[in-house]
Amino acid sequence: MRPELMNALAVAYLGDAVFEVYVREYLLTEKGIMKPHELQKASIKYVSAYAHAGFMKYALSRNFFTEEEVRLFKRGRNCKGHSVKK
Repeated sequence: MRPELMNALAVAYLGDAVFEVYVREYLLTEKGIMKPHELQKASIKYVSAYAHAGFMKYALSRNFFTEEEVRLFKRGRNCKGHSVKK
């Protein structure tokens, strides 16, 4: 898979899914949360637009990502969907 050739919304969608997997693993292994309802409540603190923005600001300030990863992040962040709310 070559993300630089993919639609930016698709890359952002995939990135969000990967991020959520890491959060779920953290909550299970590090925090020891095992009940589904508690996992859902705890994950919202990490997997929200607000929390994601805070994490990215922190990671970018510490040069956590490669230049290519930063480019892909910015492509996904700046891409706007054309869906209409129900």
